[in-house]
Amino acid sequence: MKRDMDLIRDIMLDIESIPANEEWDVKDFGRDPIEVRKHLELLVDAKLISGDVQTDLSGSKCWVNNIAITWLGYEFLDASRSNKIWNEIKSKAIEKGISLTFDGLLKALKVATQVGIAVAVG
Repeated sequence: MKRDMDLIRDIMLDIESIPANEEWDVKDFGRDPIEVRKHLELLVDAKLISGDVQTDLSGSKCWVNNIAITWLGYEFLDASRSNKIWNEIKSKAIEKGISLTFDGLLKALKVATQVGIAVAVG
């Protein structure tokens, strides 16, 4: 399985959308449920969310106990919120034939966001 940053972003935005003290229902995001589960595990491993990813006996249905977005998770969300900036960063990477690491992606998003703010204010 390849790490899919679009799926990671979609999951994070969806988790953020739930009101405080409500359970988050895992969606399939048009993907295989096992792929979604693996990406949830990646989010926990990367410390973007905290929680305990659980599965049923078949491994096809999953949920996350005590799910919460971490400080780093909110940093990622704030940097990646703009669809325009998100798509521009991805397009530039593809155009140049480079693969973005998470750290590289987050740095690029933060710089692009800061430049966008400076232009809007300036």
